[in-house]
Amino acid sequence: MEMCRNWEGVYQVDAFNIISCTMCYFYLFQNSKELKKPQFVNNNLVAYNGTVFPDHTFLYPNINNKTIVNLICRTLDEYDCHRWTSCCINAQKCCSRQLSTGNYTGSGRYCPRTWDGFGCFDDTLAGDETVIKCPEYIEHGNPYADAVKNCNNNGTWFRDKITGKEWTDYLGCVQINEYKVLFQVGLICNIISIVLLVPACVVFLYYRQLRVQQRIKLHICLFVSFVFTSVVMILWDVLVFNDRLTNAAALTVMYQDPPGCRVLYILTRYALSTAYVWMFLEGFHLHRLIVKAFKVPKSIIHYHFIGWGFPVIPIYVILISGFPVIPIIAYTVIRITRNDKNCWVNNAGDYEWIVYLPNLFCIAFNVFFLMNILRILMTQLQSHPNEPSNYRRALKATFILVPLFGLQLFFIIYRPPSTWSGSFMYEVISKIVNNLQSTVVALILYFSYISEYSGSFNIVFFLYFRSTVVALILYFSYISEYSGSFNIVFFLYFRGTVVALILYFSYISGYSGCGGSFNILFHERRMIFVLYCMYNSDNACVELAPVNKSTSFKLD
Repeated sequence: MEMCRNWEGVYQVDAFNIISCTMCYFYLFQNSKELKKPQFVNNNLVAYNGTVFPDHTFLYPNINNKTIVNLICRTLDEYDCHRWTSCCINAQKCCSRQLSTGNYTGSGRYCPRTWDGFGCFDDTLAGDETVIKCPEYIEHGNPYADAVKNCNNNGTWFRDKITGKEWTDYLGCVQINEYKVLFQVGLICNIISIVLLVPACVVFLYYRQLRVQQRIKLHICLFVSFVFTSVVMILWDVLVFNDRLTNAAALTVMYQDPPGCRVLYILTRYALSTAYVWMFLEGFHLHRLIVKAFKVPKSIIHYHFIGWGFPVIPIYVILISGFPVIPIIAYTVIRITRNDKNCWVNNAGDYEWIVYLPNLFCIAFNVFFLMNILRILMTQLQSHPNEPSNYRRALKATFILVPLFGLQLFFIIYRPPSTWSGSFMYEVISKIVNNLQSTVVALILYFSYISEYSGSFNIVFFLYFRSTVVALILYFSYISEYSGSFNIVFFLYFRGTVVALILYFSYISGYSGCGGSFNILFHERRMIFVLYCMYNSDNACVELAPVNKSTSFKLD
């Protein structure tokens, strides 16, 4: 009779497969609200106080029975179902491997081949340790890390002193420190964004010459959307994400799934969408001024309805999905049947496009706007081939418009699988690019207007940035003894940032005569061209068309 071994004993093949598959579900989803493993019984799952099956419904997990698999997967989302079935299949393969491998031929004592609930281990000489790659179905696991199992000198597997059961060290499989670094990176970047954006909004609103201009009103709305996003993301990271990192799963807000957690999740989706829409409106407004410069809009009030109201449409679909009285919404069905748990953070599959698609459209339209703006710019440059700094201005204009339109997000639009060795570095870069975009935009727009209002305007920002730098220095001094890789990442990042700011401040101190506002430049065929006036080597704004200075004026 063929027998296979797991951490509890030796079983017939059929019994081994059912027990192993049952324990895969138990170990992977210990906090499941639908199916539980009865105490002292390892070959079935029972429904208790769930919503999918009546109470005391018994299921015997058999990976070869598609009906049973489909029933059990009704309690899981697609991703978790794949994790569970992968674990069951690996258990079967381990059993086959135990049966196909010959008896141990070495001398001395040894620990027997076994399945420990997650991984398969071969016969191991007493006193040695054996290593396997971490299984991919471990939640947030790193498949490039190792799991270690020790064989005692007496030929028995190491046992946990508390439970008395065979124990394998899977602690290295979940890189908890990496998630803590991501939390700190996101938190710091969002704080920096708020620190820079709030005074920028105050300054823009304080000076009447600025706040009455339409483009400044757009900038303020964009900044407010960035601040709103940063505040909401800080709340989410501190109250939910960090809570999951520091507490046992059953004690976390995500597991308890209160209504407030769902509301906060909805706010994160809404805030991100508003930022995308306002970036689109920035691009749309600038493109409109260039293409139809004689038709300057008298009001941009309709932009407010689009910027703050349009994201509500896809978000509304998510919001109502918490109420089963509206079954006609497909998203509602997904949330109730499979994903209405864990504060709704579980991926809803294709239904996530309800939110993602409008955001992608905003970026795609901004790509078109940028290409058309550059096309018009290059057309104007060709009419002045003898001006050596023209192409430099084109590059500077591109440098301004890319972060303003959010086009740098294309560099991180593809999220590599977590199994990729560079996935952690991608996550760090993604956090920095996403959360510091608003910082870059605030600095660029500030420097665009700084020369025109360079008196008390500069004093305010000098005093503000002085205190900000001091605060950052004190903060990094404080955390230096608590985080290693975190400090390395931020040191490398902020070293370049500080050097760039020092050089930039030094540069503009001697070249502050050129304003940062839009100029209308008349072509000989009365074509209007709008361009950011950059800081030039001759300390003057060189127009691209042969016009009289009196024909240049500011454009709202």
